[in-house]
Amino acid sequence: MYPPDGPRMYASKAEAECAGLMEEFQGDALREARARRPPPLYCSVCGKTDDEVRKMVAGFIANICGECVLRCVNIIDEVV
Repeated sequence: MYPPDGPRMYASKAEAECAGLMEEFQGDALREARARRPPPLYCSVCGKTDDEVRKMVAGFIANICGECVLRCVNIIDEVV
């Protein structure tokens, strides 16, 4: 048996061609999806992207993630 990344065995030439077309189509779809995705937002405080945090508050000039908001709330609670 071939390793997972080794050559694949197909029952017929048509099956092999179909598999090749599917892989090509999936690759094209993935490239199109990446091209349509907007650029990531970065937290202006910690630098994390919106993919790395649960929430991101986006402003006109700066962004802040939910984790940094909680840190700020804790700091204000300590001071007051």
